[in-house]
Amino acid sequence: MHDPDKMIDLLRAIRHDWLNELQLIKANLDLNRVERVSEIVDLLVSKAKNEAQLSNLCAPKTAAYLLTYNLNRPMVTLDVEVVGKVLDLSHADECLYTYFLNVLTYFNTKAEQQANNNVTISIDLEEHQATFTIDFAGSLTDVLESERFFMKQASYHSLDYVTKYIHKEEAILAFIITT
Repeated sequence: MHDPDKMIDLLRAIRHDWLNELQLIKANLDLNRVERVSEIVDLLVSKAKNEAQLSNLCAPKTAAYLLTYNLNRPMVTLDVEVVGKVLDLSHADECLYTYFLNVLTYFNTKAEQQANNNVTISIDLEEHQATFTIDFAGSLTDVLESERFFMKQASYHSLDYVTKYIHKEEAILAFIITT
C-alpha cells in the first residue's frame, strides 16, 4: 500500500477498533467485572494469534484482504481461525484471494439485510495440506442461486468442495489446498 491517504485511513480504522476494545476493558474494570475483562483479553489474544498465523502463510494478498475485511464495516462480518503449523501457500495466493473476494462479496449482496450475518473462515493446517472451511450464518435470499454461484466459483478456481451444504440460514463450504 503506497498511497498515503489509504494508509492513514487503514491506520485510523485499526486505531478505532483498538480504542473500542480498550474502552470495553476499562468499562468492565470500572464495574469490577474482572472475569469479563479476562474473557475480553483472552479473545483479543486469540484473535491476534490467528492474525499472526494468517500473516505467516506466505499468501500476502489473501492475508491482507481477510485481515482488513471488517475495517470496511460490511453487512456480513468475518472471523478467521487458523489452526496448525504454518504452511507456505504462496502458490495458491491469487486463487484464494479471488475466491474469498468473490464469495464474501456475494454474501454481502445476497444476505438479507435485517439478519445478523457472519462468516467464519477456518483454516486447518496439516503437514502437506490446508483445509479451508467457510461457515456462513445468517439468512440468504435465494438458496438455488447460491448453490449455482458456489459451484461456479469452485469450477472457476479449480477447487473441489469436500463439504458443501447450502441452506437459507447457513452455508458451509470446505476445500483443500495441497502444498
